[in-house]
Amino acid sequence: MANVAVVNCPENAVLVKFKVKEGTVVSNGTVLCEYRLQGTNKYCKMKSNLSGTVKELLAKEGDELQHGYHIIV
Repeated sequence: MANVAVVNCPENAVLVKFKVKEGTVVSNGTVLCEYRLQGTNKYCKMKSNLSGTVKELLAKEGDELQHGYHIIV
């Protein structure tokens, strides 16, 4: 059985754009998505800290995400 990793939102934010899709092979440092911190105009990039294949996107672009919300499996 393969290991499964879940990517969580690091801060309260709005998901702006996914940079990967289901089936994308990622490695350490791959940009997964861009998000905007809630209440600001600061945009950030979320990068992978693991290697593997994206199985499922759990959020939609434009969603308001709370800290710890699962975004990608």
